[in-house]
Amino acid sequence: MDVFLQDFSEAPLDRRGLVEDTLAPLLDAQQANILTDDGSAAVFGVNDVPLESLMFNHIHGDQAWDAIYRVAATGEWAVLPVGGPVCVPSQRLLESIPLELAEAGLVVVTSGAELRAAVVG
Repeated sequence: MDVFLQDFSEAPLDRRGLVEDTLAPLLDAQQANILTDDGSAAVFGVNDVPLESLMFNHIHGDQAWDAIYRVAATGEWAVLPVGGPVCVPSQRLLESIPLELAEAGLVVVTSGAELRAAVVG
């Protein structure tokens, strides 16, 4: 399953610093995966310049979902799981979601556990 983190503002910010601060301790040497005590996830986009979005897949373990949630919350990104509802880490972001995406469902999540439940059921 692919899970995208996306900014829908008119002028997306470069979130390189936020991502480095949040994910750096979890990234493997190739910066291709986050590694946690109970699992891992592949991550794409961490070296993009500017860094305006990320994609995660092959997500295993609760702590990987916690890390994805922290990155989304810190970066104020919407979470778009392929085949699932759009998830946002705060009410404030609801207004930024394009109508065509909002029609498929919106969920406000406050933790990695809630994000995982919304995405995988």
